[in-house]
Amino acid sequence: MAAPLTGNGASFGISQRDGVQLAMEEINAAGGVGGRQIELLIEDTKTEPPVAVTAVNKLIYQQKVPVLIGSAASLDVPAYMEMLEKAQIPEILPVAVLPKITESNLKWTFRNAMNDKLAAAKMAEFAYNTLGARKVALLIEDSAFGATGLRFAERLKELGVEALTVERFKRGDLDFSPQLIKIRSLGATHIQFWGYYADYAQVARKLKELNMKVQLMGNQAPVTNKTIELGGDAVEGAINICLFVPSSEEPKAKSFVEKYRAKYGDLPDTWAAQSYDGMMILAAALRTAGGDDSKKIREALAATKDFQGLTGTISFNDKGDAEFKETFVTKIQGGRFVPFIAPAQR
Repeated sequence: MAAPLTGNGASFGISQRDGVQLAMEEINAAGGVGGRQIELLIEDTKTEPPVAVTAVNKLIYQQKVPVLIGSAASLDVPAYMEMLEKAQIPEILPVAVLPKITESNLKWTFRNAMNDKLAAAKMAEFAYNTLGARKVALLIEDSAFGATGLRFAERLKELGVEALTVERFKRGDLDFSPQLIKIRSLGATHIQFWGYYADYAQVARKLKELNMKVQLMGNQAPVTNKTIELGGDAVEGAINICLFVPSSEEPKAKSFVEKYRAKYGDLPDTWAAQSYDGMMILAAALRTAGGDDSKKIREALAATKDFQGLTGTISFNDKGDAEFKETFVTKIQGGRFVPFIAPAQR
């Protein structure tokens, strides 16, 4: 596994590692795969694409892994994915959401995370239909990752609402006052954010400082306990889209939460659940492949259909993406992520 265990994507990488390890321990305790135990080799990408290239190169050519669990940091993956194609090593991505990854005609990469374009469209539909948002401003990271937020604006326009403005920021910016003051002057009632968790928390804190009474909405990336740690009470009421919330009453989800909490002493986030699913999908592919032949593993992953995971029913399309019909919208309430419930449903 290549994972960002340090750097500004560390929260994702640690959740990925923990979710994968929990699944792997369960698999090995039940006899492994075909009587063989799974061994996990981890390289830290440090949330830096050049480091990710070195990490994956080491795993492929020195460690000679037959399959890779790819980086949780979306911008890491395009830096090394052609190496996997050349080496013919299959990869599963439980966390990375960047659309470009599966728009590159790859044959060896599969993703059980939700493609961010799908997330953007679904979030726009939710904002329009459920929240009744009509005065919406976008605040997006100035990068390929943040640019996916423009799909939110496109879908909103298709529904009949033009975004008031699209404001951009650099990852790690400390002051969002210029963008937020402009957004306030335009009369926005809702802000759609697209970026990483630290910036999301910073935006929430600045909104509170400016006493702006707007609804903060976000992409998938801020659905991590780190957001609540950094944002404190400023992030209360913020809304995001994701695939899993730990307060779900579904029996399989409750069992996972209990096991995760017993092992790590904390609630799992959506990335941990997706990573657990990714490892379970991979184990099923290894069983089908009957060993560690990379080509057979790739064929088994491609044939994955109707896998019943924590995050839904998973089948891979011809681009290697899982197509999710059901998603969660989560709200930060009482210092934790809970399913959003519209007032009429209460």
